[in-house]
Amino acid sequence: MRIGCSSKLLWPEHIVSAIDFIGRQGYRAVEVWAEHMWRDGVETSVITRGLSVHELDVSVHAPAGKVNLAHPCAEARAHALKLNERAVELASSIGAGTVVVHPGRMVQSHQSREEVWSATKQSLAELCERARNLGVVVALENMENRVGEVLVAPADVLDMINEIGHRSAAMTLDIAHLATVGPDAPCLAQEITSIHHVHLSDHSRGHTHVPLGQGDLDVRWWLGFLEPRFSGLVIVEGLVIGSERETVSANREFLDRTLPTQDQLMGGV
Repeated sequence: MRIGCSSKLLWPEHIVSAIDFIGRQGYRAVEVWAEHMWRDGVETSVITRGLSVHELDVSVHAPAGKVNLAHPCAEARAHALKLNERAVELASSIGAGTVVVHPGRMVQSHQSREEVWSATKQSLAELCERARNLGVVVALENMENRVGEVLVAPADVLDMINEIGHRSAAMTLDIAHLATVGPDAPCLAQEITSIHHVHLSDHSRGHTHVPLGQGDLDVRWWLGFLEPRFSGLVIVEGLVIGSERETVSANREFLDRTLPTQDQLMGGV
């Protein structure tokens, strides 16, 4: 596995500065939030140059927040799909083979789980077709256990992927999100049959994305769980607003202390 860092951890900074700092900290990869790049109006050639300088692998995170692939308003749902398609195109242009996508969710009380599931499936099927044409994988993320979310358990994510039946669809395992289901999280993880991409952060009660070693998760156990099963990108997401650079450095230092060898951090396994 090759361990990288999300550009979202350095959100206040210009995306070019964020990539440079992540590279200088010794991470092996960076996950570029599409909105981070769009906000700063950067040409793709500038991004690829920064990646090349530090020999960083790259993935892209599609827009999240109010972007909802299962929105009950057809116009809002179409807009969400368009933004996700732009993220896929961005990934293709900077050499990223993976785009992380959030599934649709309920935003109105009258929506049923079945309606959200169906709308999400339709949107993702269209998105995956666009991704296939560009050689990009759509990596669907398991969400937090909170009101409105439908795809929380890894089994639900894998069921959605199987129903879509598209070779461009795969799973992102977000470990902190999975922890929100409670003490059964490790058991649920061991039932996962296929992981394409991973998000890693610590977790504590009421706080989902906590810096590594500052929450309640046994991060060492999770790294040990991943090591024999997974060889892709593990993107660190734990953050502290107002201490962005310090947190990126602290996460790296935690990994230095935790992983048996530098080869694991640098992608040697």
